[in-house]
Amino acid sequence: MKISLIQMEIEDGAKPENVEKALSFIEGCSDADFVVLPELWSTGFALRNAEELAEPLTGETISLLTECALHHHTYIIGSILENDKTNYYNTLHVVGPEGLSGSYRKIHLFSLMKEDQYLNAGKTYSTISTEFCTIAGIICYDIRFPELSRYLSLEGAQILFVPADFPHPRKMHWEILLRARAIENQVFVVACNRTGKSEKYHFCGGSTIIDPWGTILVEAEEREGVFSCSIGLEKISECRKSLPAFENIRLI
Repeated sequence: MKISLIQMEIEDGAKPENVEKALSFIEGCSDADFVVLPELWSTGFALRNAEELAEPLTGETISLLTECALHHHTYIIGSILENDKTNYYNTLHVVGPEGLSGSYRKIHLFSLMKEDQYLNAGKTYSTISTEFCTIAGIICYDIRFPELSRYLSLEGAQILFVPADFPHPRKMHWEILLRARAIENQVFVVACNRTGKSEKYHFCGGSTIIDPWGTILVEAEEREGVFSCSIGLEKISECRKSLPAFENIRLI
């Protein structure tokens, strides 16, 4: 199974330009089973303009991704600003050849970037079935709350996808938290971060794929590009058989 991470610079508020860039990158991932984009890849953190930039999950952006997913027979994962008529959300999408396979509205809003002032927090989370395996998605700041990843792993997620806009100076946190989520849950963690600068933030890149042992399979530099590798899901059962920590969980 091949996974491609699209680490890209995003211009806040420049939706047509960001979408065009992302689609161009996706065209270069024609042999990938999963293609992953950063958090809010189409709009950036132009949250003050959510009324103008947000769209429903039945909108043009998801339709464009569906065309790409159908053409390349792949799943495309990222997050966009969602408008559900009454509220705005930072929403993760899983788009496959047949359209939207699942979504997740970010639960933990990052107050330092004023998400909580402009967006509503999600209230539900679940795994998502794909042709290749069972997956789940969380978004950026969610990695600091291990109970969410644990629940999704207990529900059968084999790969945890993490679109993010994670900035300096906390790159060390990014690396450690992602490896911890992989090790403690014995799953693959696939995290795609933004790179470049906005008016206020410098994003640290470092998109990565981590196996259930916590081994880094791919680690991007701080630049735009596509970073890929192939994984084997048998590594999960091998890891859990060799070190049966997952079987020894005691919920009190």
